[in-house]
Amino acid sequence: MRFLAGHAVSYAETIPYWPVRELLRGWLGLGVSESEARVRLELRAELASVLGHEADEAYPFLAGLLGLALESDQEQRMRDFASDAVQRQTIDWLYELVSALARKRPLCLVLEDLHWSDEATLSLLDELLPAVEQGAVAFVLVHRSDPDHPAWHVVDRARRRFRRMFVDVGLEPLTDADARKLAEADAGGQLPEELAQLLAERAGGNPYFVGEAIRDLYERGALTLDDGRVVLAGGASIPAAVQEALQARLDRLDAEARELLTTAAVTGVPSACHCSSGSFPGLGCYRPSQSCNGSS
Repeated sequence: MRFLAGHAVSYAETIPYWPVRELLRGWLGLGVSESEARVRLELRAELASVLGHEADEAYPFLAGLLGLALESDQEQRMRDFASDAVQRQTIDWLYELVSALARKRPLCLVLEDLHWSDEATLSLLDELLPAVEQGAVAFVLVHRSDPDHPAWHVVDRARRRFRRMFVDVGLEPLTDADARKLAEADAGGQLPEELAQLLAERAGGNPYFVGEAIRDLYERGALTLDDGRVVLAGGASIPAAVQEALQARLDRLDAEARELLTTAAVTGVPSACHCSSGSFPGLGCYRPSQSCNGSS
């Protein structure tokens, strides 16, 4: 099975189709740093491979979905269409692409953090979901269970429409025992009892908080490893919230690294880790493991 993933992000809520663009770049095997010329070249080649003689007709619509500039003749052709016709053809060609990929190999499309998605992405997703009835296509839709957000309504419609194919997986907070197991896995050894209890209490079942708290303790030198056991090297203070854990880590960076992060936060540039640790010694590139959990 082929897996393709797209992630909605808070800073791109106003950018149409952001997670779909990431999904298509994953199909092309290209990252966000690739030049536009390279993306255009790869898109043409892959469309020719998948869609055959229909590739040229599909190209301008899928290129537009990726935010690529079109050549003058293609741009003029697109101007001849009404805006709703462009949207309709874009959806139709993406549906055809998904179906064609699934005919070659079972396909799973993972869309994460849908609660950050823009309206255009959710509308497109609504139109793509019927592909599950036509071929070997599956969707994994990860979102917060918030009935006030449009993403919840898209998933709810899918639940009612495809009830025989729909599986709903709700993630509950970690138990104290599970939080301890996760913390000890992150720490690399058995935690002192007092620290384990305090961490479980502060984490409130949030696995992200557990990982950040353990990393914070190591970075402050409050934890060391001794023959498979985690040893407190001093007083263990654990932040009361995730924001405090992150702020504590940011405060320990040097001025240059903090300036880089401040700029990235303002511009909304995805953390692709293009800089080397030699250029910014206070800023390491962390690549957490990815997992797919949620509604499908």
